[in-house]
Amino acid sequence: LCLLAIGLIYEWVQMCKLHKIFASTFMLFIIFGALISGYVQRDKLAFGILFIGASFSVLMSWFAWQRRLLWIAFGILYIGVPILSMFWICENVSNNVHLFWWIIVTVASNDIFAYLVGSTVGGPKLIPEISPKKTWSGFVGGILAAVCLGYLAAPIALAKDQILLASLIIAILANLGDTSCFNYLSYKSCKR
Repeated sequence: LCLLAIGLIYEWVQMCKLHKIFASTFMLFIIFGALISGYVQRDKLAFGILFIGASFSVLMSWFAWQRRLLWIAFGILYIGVPILSMFWICENVSNNVHLFWWIIVTVASNDIFAYLVGSTVGGPKLIPEISPKKTWSGFVGGILAAVCLGYLAAPIALAKDQILLASLIIAILANLGDTSCFNYLSYKSCKR
């Protein structure tokens, strides 16, 4: 998870064209501090560290009149919350490896089949201002594939209706991550 966090921070700093040394060091300090707090079983403190670090970035942005510093705050939350959530699953869920593979299969099948169905079938665009190549047919095809493959790859301990619902929620969240307003805002602000 630490290597994943480092890679994600590097990509975030590059994408948002932030000051590499300052932004990387600050984000690493906050996210690793949260991971260490999680490691010593202080889950609330770990998430609190993330939110305090993000709040501090917002204050720095406000006092320095540097809007670009807001991306450090978004990055801390955008990277830190999933990293801490994965850490929490590793520490607290008994069948954590199977759960990780299930989530990966569900999200990957959504992305792959959305691309395949969308490029094969075509049709009206989903949100052309944000993602000009995503179609409604790809959106529906990706969700259906994610629910089906998520059902097949799911942990056995869950009931069938829970698996279907959880796969559907994961597929919808994966699509929201691809086409969210946040991606639109980050693209418009970071690519200047």
